[in-house]
Amino acid sequence: MTDPRPLTMKFAGRVVKHLGLQMYAGPVPAISELISNAWDADAENVHVDIDFGKKISPSSIIKVRDDGHGMGWDDCNSKYMIIGRDARTEEGSKTGRRFERKRMARKGLGKLSGFGIANIVEIVTVKNKKRTRFVLDYGAIEKLGHGDDYKIEPSEDDVQTDEDDGTVVILRDLKLKNTITEEVFVRRIARRFSVLSDKFKITINNIQLKKDNGPFQIYFPNPHMPADKEKIIDKKGEYEIPGAGKIVFWIGFTEKPIRHAESRGISVLARGKLVQDPWFFDVSGGTSGQHGLQYMTGEVEADFLDDETDYVTSGRNSIMWDMEVPSLLQEWGRQKVTTMLARWAEERGKIKLSHIKRATQHMERIKKFPKRPQKELTTMVRKIASIDTIEDDRLVELVGLIINAYENKELVHMINEVSSLSSDAQAKLFDILQEFKVLESVSLAQIVKSRIKIIEKFEELIDAGVREKPDMQNHLRDYPWLISPEYTSLSHEKRLETILREKFHTGAVGSAKNKRIDFFCLGDLGRAFVIEVKRPKTKVGTDEIRQLANYVDFLRQNNRKISDPKNKKIFFGYLVGSEYSDDAEYEIQRMEKDGIYTKTWDDLLDAARRSHKDYFDTMRKNVPEGDPRLEDFDNMK
Repeated sequence: MTDPRPLTMKFAGRVVKHLGLQMYAGPVPAISELISNAWDADAENVHVDIDFGKKISPSSIIKVRDDGHGMGWDDCNSKYMIIGRDARTEEGSKTGRRFERKRMARKGLGKLSGFGIANIVEIVTVKNKKRTRFVLDYGAIEKLGHGDDYKIEPSEDDVQTDEDDGTVVILRDLKLKNTITEEVFVRRIARRFSVLSDKFKITINNIQLKKDNGPFQIYFPNPHMPADKEKIIDKKGEYEIPGAGKIVFWIGFTEKPIRHAESRGISVLARGKLVQDPWFFDVSGGTSGQHGLQYMTGEVEADFLDDETDYVTSGRNSIMWDMEVPSLLQEWGRQKVTTMLARWAEERGKIKLSHIKRATQHMERIKKFPKRPQKELTTMVRKIASIDTIEDDRLVELVGLIINAYENKELVHMINEVSSLSSDAQAKLFDILQEFKVLESVSLAQIVKSRIKIIEKFEELIDAGVREKPDMQNHLRDYPWLISPEYTSLSHEKRLETILREKFHTGAVGSAKNKRIDFFCLGDLGRAFVIEVKRPKTKVGTDEIRQLANYVDFLRQNNRKISDPKNKKIFFGYLVGSEYSDDAEYEIQRMEKDGIYTKTWDDLLDAARRSHKDYFDTMRKNVPEGDPRLEDFDNMK
């Protein structure tokens, strides 16, 4: 075998040695660029191997491998090594080998993306059964003088191999300071590409990445609703913007507000790749259905933004909106978002009204009233349902309260006045419902008073230092609002407990897997919590926190394998103990970023007592001074 021939990197067009590195700071933009390169290489599969939730160490690596056409030594030297080389100009705007794909690469800087998060980038590439391997060292590049060539001595030069075509990029000596969170990384990578399909699959740690397209409560374009001017193609809307070009879009509204701010808004993509971070096309206050921005997500594909003229900023994550062609898209987007918000408000009202009919007996109860009050009550219910800020549970409570109170003659004239209001007179509507608030407050105060008694019993258990299982565990499981008032509606998830027991608590006697099982699971339609409790007056350390993280991570991995979006959940962890060791402080801060929280028994007790006392006092304030029902509150003390 002859000695490997040296490769030479040349900086075309006076590109400075560090150009582009700032564009790829962070694992998501850096790895996204490597995925784009795989697309341009006509790969069908891209595999990303990355350690989530672990502290970055000198031995940490990230690996991206694809089954594209690969490169020979000549390709590496004459194409890959030229910084600033425009492949679209030299080889055409489409790949033209295995597939006729629109190239994503534009500025010839993608090979620098690895340096955004690593100092060493190793390339192993195979083409036609010949393998070339070499290493790019950012430290060596930094030392180059202006215009100097970067000489690389490959460790392999077109070496014969039985391996299939493809390229592996290995990132070493990582610059990252923070751990990489799986949920955030996967979600952001998925939003950056619209080309995921059977012909282009991305797997992260052997789990295939899928677009998060639901479940949505309302989706546009909707074939059952009047379209504007768009054609519906493959569940998306297609529209030609005069003076700009063709776009394809979809917009979805979730049932509950979208938890992650970066997941809200409309992404803009060109050639299958993100070119504008999610936004609302500058739609702001004063729009009908404005509240719907918290529920909105979607995509607009506009290839003309990155075609003959490039309207994407150098950072490749935003558009030059001040230019003529992008401004036409922005105006379309502003009008579309405004229209969709109005339609969302209308459709949401219909859905809420349907929920009342389907899930309650309220409408059947209304039918039992005489004809006139029946009509008045029905109109009242529709008016309230049309207010987009009211969630389903609150709506059901209000309707039930109205029906219960309707026979009170002092309230009938108020209901008649409400029935005559326009649907957007929300402020006046809530003023009129003040009387209903009083009735509701008296009823709920009784519940809160009972809860306060439970809190007092809870305090006795803590002071006594009772066993975590079953005493404290059962108490928290039966009264989840002790952890947080928002957990009131959570129910016991026995199935998840069984899954965790089978994974972590089966094994030989004396093994770690036979430790006391001191957790339980709660959940609702979209969330699930693993609650781990430690006996009061027992110190908790790093090992216990990591054990809880293992539980949650395992459930999240299982969740990724579920194909039906309706059955997917978001998983959290909650650890409760008396006190935490000094070495646990860093772990606590780190885990909070990944949805794993800790509290002490005293904090839990204080928060529960304070929140319910405040709630009780707030409800008392709902009753005007001089109202005889104030006596009902005072008698509860």
